[in-house]
Amino acid sequence: MAYKLTGTLSAQPTLSASLSASQGLGGSLSTGIVIKMQAKDVTPSDEEQYITADDGFAGLNAVRVGAIPSNYGEIIYNGFILVR
Repeated sequence: MAYKLTGTLSAQPTLSASLSASQGLGGSLSTGIVIKMQAKDVTPSDEEQYITADDGFAGLNAVRVGAIPSNYGEIIYNGFILVR
């Protein structure tokens, strides 16, 4: 007994897939799934960071790390920059 499988896969920002199986004599089965992916923006810090998907998302499809802020490491007291 042979089955013919056909399917599609697409992504961004959801990953969706569908698969159909048909038996030469008219029987068929199809199924589909949608996986929600998430994109995040983060800012560098002096501490280690773990970037994970929020609840309701299966994973991350993109993580953008912003530039180090221009005032990173500055201590400003009374209007004066003490450390740069």
